[in-house]
Amino acid sequence: MSPISPISPEAITPRQREVARLVAAGRTNSEIADELGITLDGAKYHVSELLTRLGLRRREEVAEWYRAHFGPVARLRSLMRGFLGLPVLGIAAGGASIAGIAAIAAVAFIGVRGAIPAGAARLSTSRSCRSGR
Repeated sequence: MSPISPISPEAITPRQREVARLVAAGRTNSEIADELGITLDGAKYHVSELLTRLGLRRREEVAEWYRAHFGPVARLRSLMRGFLGLPVLGIAAGGASIAGIAAIAAVAFIGVRGAIPAGAARLSTSRSCRSGR
């Protein structure tokens, strides 16, 4: 299998991106034509143009390219890149942020749990002192 095309997603048209999504979903040319409301020849043309634009030979390679640029991992990578502007630091900061939030939540939970029994114990002790028991 040849490597994923280095062509960036910005190099293709919105229609070609739509065709790539359908190819990645395993649709046939006939199904692509039906979904896009075009002729079968139109669908074949779009797939052929997409293959040429990306420098690929097979539909499977288009699917791989689409997943690499638009799949869940790519979306997460993009989100983290947007968060800090740097891919590696974005992932590290995202993990650190999640860990920090979890630590704060744990401290708050433990602090609240610890305060309630202590307050309840003082309250019950003071009541029993008043009643003379």
